[in-house]
Amino acid sequence: MRYLGGWRGEGEGDGGWSTVTRPLVTSATAQSYFYFGFVFALTYVLACLLIFAWKGCRLPYPARGGVNRWGLEVAFLVVYAVVEPARLVMASAANKALHARGMYSSALFAAPVLGLHAYYAWGQTYALKIDVFLNVCGMGFLGVQTALSLFAAGAFPASGLGLSRSSDAA
Repeated sequence: MRYLGGWRGEGEGDGGWSTVTRPLVTSATAQSYFYFGFVFALTYVLACLLIFAWKGCRLPYPARGGVNRWGLEVAFLVVYAVVEPARLVMASAANKALHARGMYSSALFAAPVLGLHAYYAWGQTYALKIDVFLNVCGMGFLGVQTALSLFAAGAFPASGLGLSRSSDAA
């Protein structure tokens, strides 16, 4: 009988193969949310660029105090396009490496992203219904990803929170 690439016969024990089972410590659910967060961020940035192009052509943006409001809103989108993928990469890598500090850092980076979503949903010069919908979806993704990150980081070995079995030995 063939067993995991090696022959397993009677009286040979496990045939040289160890069958050590370890629980999955990384969060597969969080990892899938990080993946779909990447997909959402890319879709969000492309949709917002199209919406801003339409707004720039069709709507009169006021220039108050010499500040170009349309340019400022596009600049915020560029900041989002840099910070959100960096946050997702940090969270994904920390989840795979069981690195609690990286998960907590990605949770801290969620605050400015939440602020940008809130600004784009309710604070920008012309907030369309599609803007509100996209940004509320983004806030939902962000909230679930942050909650899953914090829960998973608390379960990592040596996270210092006393939630894992490895901290019981200390």
